[in-house]
Amino acid sequence: MDSKNKAEIFDVTENASATERALAFEKACRVLQTGHLVGIPTETVYGLAGNAFDLNALTQIFQAKERPLFDPLICHIAEPEGKNIDILSQLDESGLIDNEKLTDAARQGIQALISVYWPGPLTLILPRGKRVHDLVTSGLDHVAIRMPAHPAAQELLKRCQFPLAAPSANRFGRISPTQAAAVFQELGDRISMILDGGQCQFGLESTVVRFRETGEPVVLRLGALPLSQIESIVGANAITASANEKLASPGTHHTHYAPRKPLLISDSLLPSELTEEQAATYHWLQKKIGILRFRAEPPQFESVHHSYTLSSLNGFREAAQNFFKTLRALDMAPVDVILAESPFAHLGISKTSGLNSENLRSGLGFALEDRLKRASSGYFKMSSSS
Repeated sequence: MDSKNKAEIFDVTENASATERALAFEKACRVLQTGHLVGIPTETVYGLAGNAFDLNALTQIFQAKERPLFDPLICHIAEPEGKNIDILSQLDESGLIDNEKLTDAARQGIQALISVYWPGPLTLILPRGKRVHDLVTSGLDHVAIRMPAHPAAQELLKRCQFPLAAPSANRFGRISPTQAAAVFQELGDRISMILDGGQCQFGLESTVVRFRETGEPVVLRLGALPLSQIESIVGANAITASANEKLASPGTHHTHYAPRKPLLISDSLLPSELTEEQAATYHWLQKKIGILRFRAEPPQFESVHHSYTLSSLNGFREAAQNFFKTLRALDMAPVDVILAESPFAHLGISKTSGLNSENLRSGLGFALEDRLKRASSGYFKMSSSS
């Protein structure tokens, strides 16, 4: 990686002409075919893409991200041409998965989800195929597969005609990028090319699911696809993954998505609800505070220097779309500490109550809370009720 070089950004949005987009995709394919990396848009977050079958490209992904080898990658695939195609058989023929290792019960659930949510923000953990390198799976016997819905990602995959390993395009543990400019900030001196597909639609990573041999769905990582929608298709309640099962999923490390500044989580951002002991212990009045909140009420700390509201409508979907972008803005702002409101505070309930509420069963609140917890790992998580 030559730090003197800077990545070139190519517009592949609707604002660019058909000729400009075609030339950008053509160049991106050449870069990928020669074993190098490209920052690409997806509907979830931007990915750092390399040929999933190229050992040199895989090595570069880990080097550019400073990613530990124990964290597996997701392989992104193109949507097949035509209808009524057996995608699992096609993946088996390509060497990505071993279809014969799936039980009938597991295959039934997998095919049900594929038929509805591919392309989309769903990653499936499947038996590893013969062409998948240990670097992709961290040596495990399963591989993560996703079919992205973003038109630019699909155009690139169809042109290249090989799967792309594409973790989020940021340095390991840092904030996931949802805009091309954020990719440039993270990796602009480590890769040569970024495709700008605009703001990501969802703003949270994909939901990761695997099926046990008995056909039970197990959610390894909450994400942009709501839990309730998965359960409605497979006709069963999703199971919480065990620690061993989570190893097969990317993005489940206890420290992840983190800003460089301390991030503290609170059930309340109203100073009247903070005890004198809390205020004295953490010197709130002496710090420059940045606020990340889910509801629209203005913060009342005198020392607040920057405040962002994720959703004007108090909705999880809008909050998810804005989450990483806003967290990155606060990380770059002149503040000493980021104080983040719990996603459930604006509902007036804790995460352990009212679980039958459709707003909670959507899963996005839990997914946002998961990202906040990982971002704040190592820092005191303040609660007004503690």
